Amino acid sequence: MSGSHVPSACGPFSALTPSMWPQEILAKYTQKEESVEQPEFYDEFGFRVDKEDGADPSPSRLPAMSLMEDPPQRLRWQAHLEFTHNHDVGDLTWDKIAISLPRSEKLRSLVLAGIPHSMRPQLWMRLSGALQKKKGSELSYREAVRNSSNDETIAAKQIEKDLLRTMPSNALLDFERHDDDELGFRKNDIITIVSQKDEHCWVGELNGLRGWFPAKFVEVLDERSKEYSVAGDDAVTEAVTDLVRGTLCPALKALFEHGLKKPSLLGGACHPWLFIEEAAGREVERDFDSVYSRLVLCKTYRLDEDGKVLTPEELLYRAVQSVNVTHDAAHAQMDVKLRSLICVGLNEQVLHLWLEVLCSSLPTVEKWYQPWSFLRSPGWVQIKCELRVLCCFAFSLSQDWELPVKREEEKKPLKEGVQDMLVKHHLFSWDIDG
Repeated sequence: MSGSHVPSACGPFSALTPSMWPQEILAKYTQKEESVEQPEFYDEFGFRVDKEDGADPSPSRLPAMSLMEDPPQRLRWQAHLEFTHNHDVGDLTWDKIAISLPRSEKLRSLVLAGIPHSMRPQLWMRLSGALQKKKGSELSYREAVRNSSNDETIAAKQIEKDLLRTMPSNALLDFERHDDDELGFRKNDIITIVSQKDEHCWVGELNGLRGWFPAKFVEVLDERSKEYSVAGDDAVTEAVTDLVRGTLCPALKALFEHGLKKPSLLGGACHPWLFIEEAAGREVERDFDSVYSRLVLCKTYRLDEDGKVLTPEELLYRAVQSVNVTHDAAHAQMDVKLRSLICVGLNEQVLHLWLEVLCSSLPTVEKWYQPWSFLRSPGWVQIKCELRVLCCFAFSLSQDWELPVKREEEKKPLKEGVQDMLVKHHLFSWDIDG
């Protein structure tokens, strides 16, 4: 608080917290002159009260004197409290008054007549039952605030990552229904998978109908149990690719490039991707044996589809390694790798958590960034809050969108998989080349 003017007891602005006291208006009250009439009057809550027109004020108006505490009314309350709590000899203090006042007609009449302003904090707590609930609670409000503000635990991050999620499958091609036991669908329909026992023929449900369909005709959406959205699928809505790779990714790249230390005269390349690689590796190498075991477990039992085993640090490490493997084979630049990693983070709904992981790796951040950089300032928390909004949306973005080899493969239909299914179920016994 910059000023030093304090409102008088029961006077204007007296019910407000010190940070809300208007110093300019309070200065007028403390420096008022006898010859100058006060132009405005405010009540204890800061509301402006109109000045009365005459000596006989209207009962509908709120006169200034009525805002002050009524001494007789306060004495009536004191007498009632002393009468109902006269068990001990001595001065009556608030700690000796019961947390819940006994109900009576006298108490009701006092409440209807009004509670003195100076006694409201204590009386309202007892009349509303808030004090009784506060005393009977096993967890104090201060402890609840402290526990809720701690988002560093693995459980808190996992809860934040796994909210509002489902796991559908997306139809890649049209499949026409010919028999009663088949399930027909159109491209981009969302099918609920019932059984995956057979490698080539799955059982699914769509619009209340259940039947089998070729497994190669659909794609399991690895969306960690979040609701699927066509607007976030770049295979259906190509505009989302322009928004993510053309708008969001350059903005995040500029964030990571701010204050990035330039290489020496004979130094190597300087790119945010190199920092992300080192930070991701450093975060998991502290407990590498445990991390490696979970990664093997996920790959063996396909637990990564459920998304409830890996922490954000481990997901970042796995995503960086996956991008390196696929993009190095295509000789992709680091800009492409960074954009693909951001797409993976949107799919996993952990982009804001990844930013926290990177900025919390202090040794790596200090190595790669200047002291005045954005990542070494508290400002990255604001960006995390902005990115947190994106976890409320379902994205299904291709990691290999910018790879030319991947784009060529997408033009080829699912020929080999369909051939395997037809041959296995003896629908065709000859070679299918047409």
